Amino acid sequence: MADASLHGNGEKCPACELRRDPLREAAELDQAVECNFCGGTGRVGRAVAEIIREAVQWAAANYWPEREARWREDNG
Repeated sequence: MADASLHGNGEKCPACELRRDPLREAAELDQAVECNFCGGTGRVGRAVAEIIREAVQWAAANYWPEREARWREDNG
């Protein structure tokens, strides 16, 4: 299950969001909805492979060029 306190491992459940739109428009205080997709949590997890792919892409664009430049400076 996607943990709301962890950045990037989940996202808002699209099915719940669609069901909550009319409740928001009506200014309902209780916006709890039943959902078969997320089990009523309001969050769905992302695939582990997708999370890893994004982390690798970020590292290739940001981390490794900096580390290689620093290595070149240190080793002449």
